[in-house]
Amino acid sequence: MNSKYNQDFELLSCEPSKDWGIENQESYANAEVSLKDDKYLVRLSLSKDDKSDWEVYLDDYMNTIADPFFKKNMDNILHTNLI
Repeated sequence: MNSKYNQDFELLSCEPSKDWGIENQESYANAEVSLKDDKYLVRLSLSKDDKSDWEVYLDDYMNTIADPFFKKNMDNILHTNLI
């Protein structure tokens, strides 16, 4: 996450995945990270190249950046089309 977004995230927890419904669950993990008192979910998978390393599979950090932008623009589009 730190290199992906060039931010200093703090790892709060990391546990093996138990809820994905995936056969090979030991290859996946759920983590929680924080940045400036906000918390984010990160899903990790074992690296395909190096089975001793983990890589970010999915995270919800970008939602905090994209959601306000999309909401503002969608509100403008909907408001303009309804008038």
